[in-house]
Amino acid sequence: MSHLVGSAETMIHLALVGCGRWGRNIARSLEGVRGGRLVACCDSVIDRARAIAEARKISWTPHFEEIVEDPTIDAVVIATPPAVHPLQARAALLSEKHVLVEKPFALSTWEACRLHRLASSAGRIVMAGHLLRYHPAVGVLHDLLAAGEIGRIERIVSQRHGPPKSEHGIGVWWTLAPHDLSLLLSLFPALPEIVGGHARWGGIPLAGPHHLCACLRFPEGIEATVDVSWLSPRKRRAVRIIGTGGTIEFDDGSDRLSVTGGRRAPWIVEFPQAQPLRRELQHFIDAIVEGIPPRSDGREAVRVTRLLEGVARLTGALGPEERQGRREWVRSAESSGFAAGGR
Repeated sequence: MSHLVGSAETMIHLALVGCGRWGRNIARSLEGVRGGRLVACCDSVIDRARAIAEARKISWTPHFEEIVEDPTIDAVVIATPPAVHPLQARAALLSEKHVLVEKPFALSTWEACRLHRLASSAGRIVMAGHLLRYHPAVGVLHDLLAAGEIGRIERIVSQRHGPPKSEHGIGVWWTLAPHDLSLLLSLFPALPEIVGGHARWGGIPLAGPHHLCACLRFPEGIEATVDVSWLSPRKRRAVRIIGTGGTIEFDDGSDRLSVTGGRRAPWIVEFPQAQPLRRELQHFIDAIVEGIPPRSDGREAVRVTRLLEGVARLTGALGPEERQGRREWVRSAESSGFAAGGR
């Protein structure tokens, strides 16, 4: 390991792979977790890795292989471009490390299944970074629905709009929709039918599509619309659940849950200290220590990826050019030390 900084603490030792914008958020959030310590970071852009390492007095390296070969590292958090997630996660699992993979977990159902099976056979945790699963509002939402607060659920409308913060050649659907699909599958466990969808390319200099709307139908007869877009100048992050007796809206842009027309007067709950990323990282460490499956485990990752891929194929969001581009990305990554550059 380059620039090794020792530690005598007995706890889960973590390495961060990818020190871009989201990697920096992860590094900050790890400072508040219990039972785990960030001991190393990795990025092919040396200045990014060095900046995180020097601020925290930890090891750093531009070489991903050094992370997976280090026996003192127990777990790896992967926040690199999505095309290399499966390669890096597989290498870490084969080195007997636990793995948290940022979304999207993988870019094909086959890749997701392979990682899930490998983690199971290796006795290691593999977890998808499905952030909404760890927002405290989601627990309240589950309780309200279980209590019948808005009656029988009829429809769900999910919108995730706004200018892109980052882009890795995978389009808006693979970038944003994992949030909403993971939330839907936590509310209604049966895999829905994909009944329709349309994609739009909007003339911005990013890989498309830039707007995609998918229609799903759950076995209970509940219809769901997942609408993601980079074409709106205004940011909106909201899930609206419509029942026979009222509506619940979860706005994760403002960390607020509101109920109208329910069994009580309209009310709003705010979560000023939501910190879902810190909760997600704490959950990852707890799952390792306790030896229990995490909330967003490999099985959930496979189910979310199956829906992502199904909608992409239906709408043309996974065309021949994109598939070829991904193959070239992977070949390039394999020949350059797994392309450990951050997101």
